[in-house]
Amino acid sequence: MKKNIFLIISAAFFVACSASMSKNKANEAWVMSGDLKNASVIVLPFENQTTDLAGHTMLREMIVDKFSKWGYHTLEIKEIDEKLKENGITDGGQLPYINEDTILKLFGPKIACYGTVEAFTFQNLGFIVRKKVVLEIKIVSLADNKIIFKKTVTGSDTKFYLSKDEAKKAFVEQMALKLVSNMLKFPLKKEARAAIKKIFKKIPKR
Repeated sequence: MKKNIFLIISAAFFVACSASMSKNKANEAWVMSGDLKNASVIVLPFENQTTDLAGHTMLREMIVDKFSKWGYHTLEIKEIDEKLKENGITDGGQLPYINEDTILKLFGPKIACYGTVEAFTFQNLGFIVRKKVVLEIKIVSLADNKIIFKKTVTGSDTKFYLSKDEAKKAFVEQMALKLVSNMLKFPLKKEARAAIKKIFKKIPKR
């Protein structure tokens, strides 16, 4: 009976992973035409669908940094946020309801990067420690209002502990790690980097 349950769980996990991979593959739509090669990139505030208060800000900063390392000219976050604030936009959650033409009027014919943080979790369940970041990125050419790239990626880490002593030690260590990470405002950085790496595998360098 236990063996059958294990097989069912394993099969369900495999199907879920396959569906996720298919979804990510279908979302990829990168097109780098000649008129976009010199356009500046604006990384807009990310929509946060999680209960974490720091993850979306960290991920946005990491995306800006990665674009810069890839050779793209990026506007400073402070400059972007000030322009948005002047027009009543103070949160990434507002952007899905804002027409791209409004963003075009504010920033000109640039490349706009939208982000949605779908998961940013750190679960310490005693014998299991789960860390997971799920991020959707959508990149739009404001000049012609075309989506040139869209992808959902995941960065995760799961550890299993077989004995009570290992689990107890891990629980204390991971709680301390979470506390320090939150204090420094860099939670789940390893998982965030893994997710972002998957995005930039599909984005050409300049």
